[in-house]
Amino acid sequence: ALEPLRSKEPGWTSLEQSLMVAGWSVEVEFSGYTANGGGPGSIIPLYPRDPLTNETANDPVMVSGLYTWDNIDVEGVRQQGKQWKFESKEEASKILKKATRLMGADLVGIAPYDDRWTYAS
Repeated sequence: ALEPLRSKEPGWTSLEQSLMVAGWSVEVEFSGYTANGGGPGSIIPLYPRDPLTNETANDPVMVSGLYTWDNIDVEGVRQQGKQWKFESKEEASKILKKATRLMGADLVGIAPYDDRWTYAS
């Protein structure tokens, strides 16, 4: 995949673009007026992919946007090797805390990873 022309400039790195997408995600996906199949409180039709074959379903699955666990977009970025690589744990902590405060969090903390907190499905 080709990198965007400005991807090396300040404000245009994949990290900064991810923050921009996060900031707009509620408006774009869940507002009802701009969401696919729009209208307040609408159900959003999705065409999920089979994780084994990567084929897109022919029939839509109706999900309410805010409560979907669909990771198709995230998985696509991961498979392309485009996820952001932090230089250190300290840098990751600083940036994540700043981003979550920007998005409206009052208190931000980072805990050690525990398998029991990860959903299997």
